Amino acid sequence: MTKFNKKTRQRIVDEYLHGSGKNHFVSQEFVDWVAQRPEHEYYGTLFDKSDAERANQSRVDQVNQMISGLRITVTEEVKVNKEITFRVTEYPSYISPVARRKNGGGYDAFDPHNPVDQQELRRQAGTALASWLNRFRGCAEHNGINVSPIQDIAETLRDDIV
Repeated sequence: MTKFNKKTRQRIVDEYLHGSGKNHFVSQEFVDWVAQRPEHEYYGTLFDKSDAERANQSRVDQVNQMISGLRITVTEEVKVNKEITFRVTEYPSYISPVARRKNGGGYDAFDPHNPVDQQELRRQAGTALASWLNRFRGCAEHNGINVSPIQDIAETLRDDIV
């Protein structure tokens, strides 16, 4: 699939709304509109595969969604001074290392005691949190919420150098 940067995607949507005379974006209507315009720059993105290939990709995406929702619960003993307590932590059952995704990817069983697995999960958590912050920062700041601590957490999780 061809990647379009945000500026290009915004332009495509704006051109569609202007060209169609609509002021409300409906995904199915956009697909139908592009389907009638094989010369449109987005046409290849939507119609680059056969229906059978798209259906199979949909199945693969559905399986990926199914496995990504599985969780494990780990109970760990925590000693503070002489007092022993237990901490219950939930993790994903499987993780998909980002570095392998371009070559077909796959999922590995997550081992909470494996530092490599923890580092991968931290990096993915930081990236997801930064993505959330990128999407919703304006809303939070508009309501007087200081998002700097969230930014710090995202950077720490991703091992960013501040």
